[in-house]
Amino acid sequence: MRLSPTSINTFRRCPREFYYNYVLKLPTPPNIHLIKGSVVHKVLEEFFKCGFIVNLEENMETLFKKEWEVNKEELKELKLEAEELERQHQDCINMLNMFLRTFRIKMDGLKWSGKAENDRHAYYLLKPKFREKFMEDSDLKVCGFVDRIHTDFSGITTIGDYKTGNRYGIGIKDEYEIQCGIYALLYEKTTGQRADYTSIIFIRFGEEVRTRVTPDQIKISLDIIKETHEKTKTDNINDYPTNQSKFCKWCAFFEKCSGLEEVKDEIRQKKALEVLKNNNLWGIIIW
Repeated sequence: MRLSPTSINTFRRCPREFYYNYVLKLPTPPNIHLIKGSVVHKVLEEFFKCGFIVNLEENMETLFKKEWEVNKEELKELKLEAEELERQHQDCINMLNMFLRTFRIKMDGLKWSGKAENDRHAYYLLKPKFREKFMEDSDLKVCGFVDRIHTDFSGITTIGDYKTGNRYGIGIKDEYEIQCGIYALLYEKTTGQRADYTSIIFIRFGEEVRTRVTPDQIKISLDIIKETHEKTKTDNINDYPTNQSKFCKWCAFFEKCSGLEEVKDEIRQKKALEVLKNNNLWGIIIW
């Protein structure tokens, strides 16, 4: 099985969720958080892909409207109330506005310090070398999409990953550290060079947390990949125990894992039989 930072973190969070998602490959129903994350990531990718435009704010707005429209059908499937849908729509706008304000501050700082002559020059100094770069190592059977890879004027290379969640404050979660470590390993394997830093970019709050890439980080990532491969060779559900936590109720497979799905199926079956009886169709079914 080919692993990714996401699938590895899923296994470490809950082996049973990994089983449903990556062994059985059960479809994951859309949810507003996944759609929002996808929209924001795509807008930022296009923001750098299209190059410098004098009115960056207008360009960002245009890109967002286009991407929100692309996801219109999936948003309809969620059947959210109009007020809630508008709130989520505005939340995306707020995140992108925060990103652009922070980006503008960096541009102004480059101009003030004399490192950039104008907005265009500053934009291209800040523009990442790669956007949504796919990296894969066939020997390790691991791959992943990196949101951005940036090398500054001093030659310092940083591998960055965008996050649209509500987390804020000092430090990053363990799963983010694992993700960053695997990206650093993949970068080294595919380029033959070691990145200087990995970073988590909290778009909602305009914060970035950088971590220096070290030999220990690379070794730990290798060990985690090998361990996960070893523990996911089987397709026996009993080898993937549940790891119950307060986050279970937000899992796409909560009803299946908790047994609620079977209960609901039984209730639906009884209701269907009652309808058949009430409509005098029971004898036909038995016959």
